[in-house]
Amino acid sequence: MIQQIFYGVDGCRAGWFVVGLTAEGGFQHAVYERFADFWRASSRRAARVLVDMPIGLPEQGERACDHAARACLKARRSSIFITA
Repeated sequence: MIQQIFYGVDGCRAGWFVVGLTAEGGFQHAVYERFADFWRASSRRAARVLVDMPIGLPEQGERACDHAARACLKARRSSIFITA
């Protein structure tokens, strides 16, 4: 039987910081360069995935609106995460 895990995911400089919590109270953590890498590695075991941010994820590539928002924000551009 596959153990179900609840994941919390947040963007960070290195990519995506992930903490997984099992129903039994155990936990694990990792950093993935791309959200898609996390999803491929974890989606079969995920009971819930709670992501701190994206409005939506692209089917492929990067969203032009994310790059445009970064250009407008200049010094605060790091607060917009590229969701590829």
